[in-house]
Formats: sequence, structure tokens, C-alpha cells
Amino acid sequence: MSKWLVLSGGGSKGSFELGVVSKLKEIDPSLEYDGFAGISVGALLSSMFSQGNLQDMIVFGQNLWFNIIKGSSSIWVHKLFKYLILSAVPILLFFVAMNISFFLHGPMWLTVALSILWFASFILPYLVFTKVKSVYSSKPLQALVYKYFDPAKTKAAGKKLIVGAISWGKGTYESATEDNPNIRDWVLASSAFPLFLDNIKIENLWYTDGGVRRVAPLQDAIDAGATEVDVVLASSLSIGPSDVMPPLTGQLMRTLDIYFYQIIRDNLIDVARLYPDVKIRVFMPDCSLTSDSLSFDPKSIRYMFEQGRRVALKPMTIQETNATIFGC
Repeated sequence: MSKWLVLSGGGSKGSFELGVVSKLKEIDPSLEYDGFAGISVGALLSSMFSQGNLQDMIVFGQNLWFNIIKGSSSIWVHKLFKYLILSAVPILLFFVAMNISFFLHGPMWLTVALSILWFASFILPYLVFTKVKSVYSSKPLQALVYKYFDPAKTKAAGKKLIVGAISWGKGTYESATEDNPNIRDWVLASSAFPLFLDNIKIENLWYTDGGVRRVAPLQDAIDAGATEVDVVLASSLSIGPSDVMPPLTGQLMRTLDIYFYQIIRDNLIDVARLYPDVKIRVFMPDCSLTSDSLSFDPKSIRYMFEQGRRVALKPMTIQETNATIFGC
């Protein structure tokens, strides 16, 4: 028998997954997992859980999410908008200097030179858009992973770990295990939310969020020999009705919800059909937990954690999950 925990992507909704696991351990004090498979924030949590016995890792995880992570700035910082603002400064300065030279009857050559520089400076915002590859910098998250995830502890604990990411160059889903010497970078690559967080370069190849192709790596766990699996999905299979057309950012997030919803459902249906002998429990929220999975507001984190503890009392089979439409 090999028991695995599979964790989906979901950004800040990872606190929901932590809540589920903490309650499951409370219900069954003997609960331990032989392996962990995760995507995106699920990869981050899987790497954390794999470092020791489950109870100790839950305590560590709660300290990490409730005390060490103090808000979004603990995970990411603005990059694109900061550079755009900085690029606008020369435009403004040259414009002011040109007008001062003109109205104070400065040398004609100086006014012309400043005018040329002013026009030329408009290329700076364009250069920002072409050179900056993500809206935010994930350096704070990278620092957290390198500080709090020690692959040696995973090996010492005898746990298995699988995380998945997408190769930009090949467009394929690839996974790495605890034996990979670059496993920290693979964890970061798996959680590199496209467009918003930094992509990760591993051995001269660029990788991004594994959730683009596989939201929950259930197949990876089964391929690794799992006979029992607890699957925690950070998103409901019902995205809920919406009668209001949201702004651009809201449209983007809802589009991703619709996209990921179909990926999850299709994946679960396939697994139920192909592996009827694998014992699988599924845990997922009744409704949408947050409209912004990149916001790590402490109150929201605590709320989603408590929702996870509540949902842990209601495990479902894959068949029940696929047949359930929640009224949000």
C-alpha cells in the first residue's frame, strides 16, 4: 500500500489545502503519507510536507502561512509598473527642461537637443514591455523556498515528492522528483504563475506553472505507485454564476477559472475510468474562495484555512465529485 497526497494549484488558496490536511490529521492522528505530488502552490506545500512527519510539518506550515507570510509582499513585489513609472520620469524631465529652455529664451541648439531627447525618451515604456517578462518579481517567494525547503530533509524522512512544470520551449508538461538536484528550482517553476510571476530557468531551459497543463498531478502519483490518494483541489468544480461583466483583471481571472475547471474535471473523469482500483478521496471547496489568488491578505488566508478544515469533514469519491454542482 502506498498513500499519497495530491495538491492542486491555486495561489493563496494553498491555505485552504493546509486547512484540509490539518483537519485530516486531527481526525486520524495516525495519518501519514508516503508521497506528495503538487502543482503550483501545491508544489510548494508538497515540498514542505515531505520534510518530516505530518504533524510537525502542519505546525511548521501554520507558522509559515500565519506568521512568516505577512501579506502579498512576502510572496511578490511589483516589477512591471515600477519600471513603467521610472521610464516615465525621463519623459517628464525632458519635457519640463525643453519648455524652460524655450520660454526663457535659451540657446536654440539646447531647446532642439532637449526636444529630440524628449521624443526619444518615449521609447522607454516600449522597452519595458519588451524586456520585462512578468508583472511581479517573485524574489520574495524564491527566498522563502530556498530558506525553508531542504531537499536533504525529504530524503532523510524517506518521503517521495513530485512537482510538475511546463517547458516554454517544448510546450510539454514535465515533472521532477526529490532526487533531482534542482528540485528547489522545479518547485519554483511549478508555481511561476504565467505573466504575473517570474519564469524559472533550469539547465538553460525556461519553465512556468505546471497548472497550465495539469492542475492536480493525480496521474503522477498513480504512476509512482500510489494505491490510495487524497486529492485536495483549491477550486470548486463549479465556478458559480456571474451576471456582471468584470473589469479586465476580473475577466482574466474568470477565464482562468473556466479553463482550469474543465482541466480538473476532465482529468478526474479520465482517472476514474482508467484506475478503478485506486482508492481516491477528493476534497474541494463548496464555492469560490477568492477572486484574487495572488492576494495573500492575512484575513483571507485565515478564512480559507478554516474553510479547508470544514471541507475535510466531507470527503468525496471521484464519481461524487464529477456529479456534484454546487450552488454558490
